[in-house]
Amino acid sequence: MNSFVCSTTPKLHYGEGVFLSLPDELSGKSFHSIAVITGKYSLVKTGNWKVFTDRLHELKISYNHFTASGENDPDTVDTIVHELHR
Repeated sequence: MNSFVCSTTPKLHYGEGVFLSLPDELSGKSFHSIAVITGKYSLVKTGNWKVFTDRLHELKISYNHFTASGENDPDTVDTIVHELHR
């Protein structure tokens, strides 16, 4: 058998209001650093982005923010994940 790498699929959260609950969920699982991938600034323009990042800071969770040029697609997400694993 040839060598291979197996990685678990990340848990994806989707839906109205889910975004603001993520910092507390992540903190409860001992996350200290995360990547956030959003569409083209739509979220950043809302007050929810500041609420989200302020809560991350309160919980001492650092983050890298990536924005897609449009809607996120699997290739964009895969490229970002690949870069983060370097």
